[in-house]
Amino acid sequence: MTNPVNYFDWVSRRAKCSPGVMFEALDVALKQDVESVQRMLQERHNSKLVFQHARVGNAVVVTRERMDAANPGTDTVQFSLTSAGITVQRDNTMRFVIVQSLNTEGTCKMNVDGQELEIWQVCHKALDGLFFGD
Repeated sequence: MTNPVNYFDWVSRRAKCSPGVMFEALDVALKQDVESVQRMLQERHNSKLVFQHARVGNAVVVTRERMDAANPGTDTVQFSLTSAGITVQRDNTMRFVIVQSLNTEGTCKMNVDGQELEIWQVCHKALDGLFFGD
């Protein structure tokens, strides 16, 4: 069988657009983000914060440890792969769920609350407060 003009094999593309594939890509981005924030802290000679990335099975945890004697503590953002998508929790409180979808251009995208996001936007949404705020 020959391919009709402008045929797009959406079935194959959609099959590759799975929660597992998106989770792997997100894991790589999260690790890079943690490395970036650690470099920034080293450049600023800030030893009161330590960030870590850890992968355990179907979960990735980004941890912030405050080494300040006046305000010690640990905060986490956890990304967990489920059959429905990827859940994001901050300190054991559900923040949002990421689901994958094939957009009108045939690109696999992450969706949060009906909004199509790039991987960096998902990382920003999940980690901005941990890295720069509360």
